Amino acid sequence: LSEFFLDYKKLEMKKGELIQAVSFQLPSKSSLKLFKNSIRKDLDIATINLAVHAKVNKTSVEEIFIGAGGIAAIPLRLKKTESFLKGKDLNAKNIQDAIAVAQSEFKPISDVRATASYRRVVFANTLSRLLGGLA
Repeated sequence: LSEFFLDYKKLEMKKGELIQAVSFQLPSKSSLKLFKNSIRKDLDIATINLAVHAKVNKTSVEEIFIGAGGIAAIPLRLKKTESFLKGKDLNAKNIQDAIAVAQSEFKPISDVRATASYRRVVFANTLSRLLGGLA
């Protein structure tokens, strides 16, 4: 999916193409952390959403995937943040440094759901909480 969304309302699809199915292997629950911030619980577009899938050996990150939606014009995979975290311990300093890297990977949007600055704050707090929960 990180290569499917090109820009706002622009997808990696040719005219006339249709998505018939989406399939993927579910990760183990212990290594998957999800978050959605929205006004209503159901049937609402998220102000932000965040997914972290990681393999952690004790506290050191062996593998990690971070996906975020609602923070920019398209859903994003935070590849620089993933690279930064690989091989590192999930201590407070590394988590704060990872948040700084992540913040550099997107330009937040302002819309009817939230301002760009609100999105940055909620994103930082959420990423900190999800990464801290992996250790």
